[in-house]
Amino acid sequence: SCGQRHAALLSTDGKLFSWGAGDNGMLGHGSRTAAASPRLVEGLAALFVSSVSCGAFHTAAIASPGRQEVDDEGLVGGSLFVWGLGKAGQLGLD
Repeated sequence: SCGQRHAALLSTDGKLFSWGAGDNGMLGHGSRTAAASPRLVEGLAALFVSSVSCGAFHTAAIASPGRQEVDDEGLVGGSLFVWGLGKAGQLGLD
């Protein structure tokens, strides 16, 4: 997935990697430091990440303790994790 100044990818074993500008913590690396190449999102390393989406300055991912099967409606279970810029409510935390 690609945001305005960052990107994220999933490996086949459910690991999440991100890179690009680190403004507002949108990479999920626990800092605002940029990453020139894909770097593991350590905070989700113990989980299986099944989906990721980058906004302009934020990121969202669905993760679970193990690989989840897609149901008949094409949905995957798990918990939603969000990080990055949330000034306009885009993280859904307000």
